Amino acid sequence: KFLFIGVVAFHDLSLPQLLELSHNSDMMLLIRFKDEVVNFVKSELRKCGLGKNKFNFQELILALKCAYQYQADPDIITLINEVLVYGLWDISNDEEIESFKTLPFNCLKDIFTIDSTYLSFLTPKQRFDSFIIWLSENEATEDQKKEIVKFFYFEEFTVKELITSVRDSGLYPTSKIDERLL
Repeated sequence: KFLFIGVVAFHDLSLPQLLELSHNSDMMLLIRFKDEVVNFVKSELRKCGLGKNKFNFQELILALKCAYQYQADPDIITLINEVLVYGLWDISNDEEIESFKTLPFNCLKDIFTIDSTYLSFLTPKQRFDSFIIWLSENEATEDQKKEIVKFFYFEEFTVKELITSVRDSGLYPTSKIDERLL
């Protein structure tokens, strides 16, 4: 529509479609149009941070994959990660869980290592549980696991969490758990 009429209704497009549109307009050297798309996407993602979440969790997961695939604006990737972190506290239905499991490690790492106030919405246990959900379907090297685990704030796990799910996960040495318990 844009090429022939000069009009596009951004609100009618999903987030992954908008990222694809941004990428395609960049390839066609429609720089001003690409900038309009990028600005719209950033604006919509910022609204999510204000509690006006237009996008569902699965759409955000797809969008994050597209953003990496198309090497989107780093601010867009950061905004998607922030909204996803906020959404992780309430990940509950099977579709959301299955969608989360499809993330490649680099995307997951960026979510868990994001420097944001959004992380305060997640307890260490919620971060831990999210990672365990992801690990249930994915392989990670010991180094990759250590990279993520250091962001769970081990000292904040409760005694009950330490003697149940944390110990059972095998992500921490038993001696470290025992030392903390004592």
